[in-house]
Amino acid sequence: EGDLNAWITNGKRCNSDWDCSLAGICTPQGQCQCDPWAEGVDCSYLKFQPVDKNRLGYLDERHTSWGGSIVQSATTGLYHMFISEILCKVDTSNRKRCGLSAWQTHSRIVEATSTEVDGPYKRLKQVLPPEHHNPSVHISPTTGHWHL
Repeated sequence: EGDLNAWITNGKRCNSDWDCSLAGICTPQGQCQCDPWAEGVDCSYLKFQPVDKNRLGYLDERHTSWGGSIVQSATTGLYHMFISEILCKVDTSNRKRCGLSAWQTHSRIVEATSTEVDGPYKRLKQVLPPEHHNPSVHISPTTGHWHL
């Protein structure tokens, strides 16, 4: 019950789209009709698609990462992802990744490739040293060059 709107927990009907989490419409019958991507009595839950655990994008067992900007090579067809990755210190407690606490000074940009847009991506190399974050790569419409 905790986070549900009071009108739901009391068995009442919705009065407006606000009662449907702005993720659906409140019908004249007082029921939420959720958008295709939402579900639940008040449309407050995302409807996730099944995940293929073999294609989880980029995951490196040694380093924490976030974000990513992807372009596809016109010559090879490979997808290139540029990712913010935190350079983790060696951890004797056998932790695989280091979390986000060192992102300001230990974040670097790495490049990874895949034959599929959703991965899996294999790390190729570091492209920018620590203290670089949130890469965004764009293809020039005039030259076709990649700009990071």
